[in-house]
Amino acid sequence: MEAKMHATGYVHATFYTPEGLRHGTRLHTHLIGNIHTHLVHYRVDLDVAGTKNSFQTLQMKLENITNPWSPRHRVVQPTLEQTQYSWERQAAFRFKRKLPKYLLFTSPQENPWGHKRSYRLQIHSMADQVLPPGWQEEQAITWARYPLAVTKYRESELCSSSIYHQNDPWHPPWSLSSFFTTTRTLKMRTWWPG
Repeated sequence: MEAKMHATGYVHATFYTPEGLRHGTRLHTHLIGNIHTHLVHYRVDLDVAGTKNSFQTLQMKLENITNPWSPRHRVVQPTLEQTQYSWERQAAFRFKRKLPKYLLFTSPQENPWGHKRSYRLQIHSMADQVLPPGWQEEQAITWARYPLAVTKYRESELCSSSIYHQNDPWHPPWSLSSFFTTTRTLKMRTWWPG
């Protein structure tokens, strides 16, 4: 299963001035294509063989061990380190924090070899945070702080943005960051890739 998003449309352009080259690239005699950002986010409710899923990550670590075939020597070998996320705040990954290599939504059901059935989420994005946290207009796009946030499923949290945010970004009706509490567990997960 794969989902892709591509931005299309017209170039965001302004009249050329030499000072404008700090903010874009010259496209024609009197035209500059300005730097701009396309922001998008999704709400995904993914159930893996039922609704009692968990969220976990796997990281590769190097382990320095005694060589089993030659005890006088050492060997460095890769191992998998598993982290289980129980609280929403733990599973809100901000930009500037490296995402773990393997992001897994896991069912309690096991396959014939004893591994839990999972979907792996792969995020291939060049996006980065566009405004400092707490900055005036940033209040309307708090979801843009996170390449991934995993929350408990709630009917009252069907979206993390609103059409009204564009008219009053300083006092948005709600924000994704208000969905995270330290006391809410991650049962029936919903994920918000940015």
